[in-house]
Amino acid sequence: MTPAGFKTVASRINYKEVKINEVTCDAETCKVKLLLTYAMPKMKEIHTPLEESWVIDKGQAWYVWLL
Repeated sequence: MTPAGFKTVASRINYKEVKINEVTCDAETCKVKLLLTYAMPKMKEIHTPLEESWVIDKGQAWYVWLL
C-alpha cells in the first residue's frame, strides 16, 4: 500500500478507545500490550490487540515501528 493509500484508509477509521493491558520494561526497552477499539464505515466496533515496543533513551520513551 502506498503512503497516500494508507492515509485514505486511515482517515475513514473512527478511533474509539485504547486500553493498556500490560507494560513490561527492562532498563532500556518496554513492551506494551494494548487493545485498540475503532469503527469503520459499515462496520461496528472492532477490537484489535496490539503489542508495541518502546525504547528508553535518557529518560525519554520512544515508540519503535518494527516491520
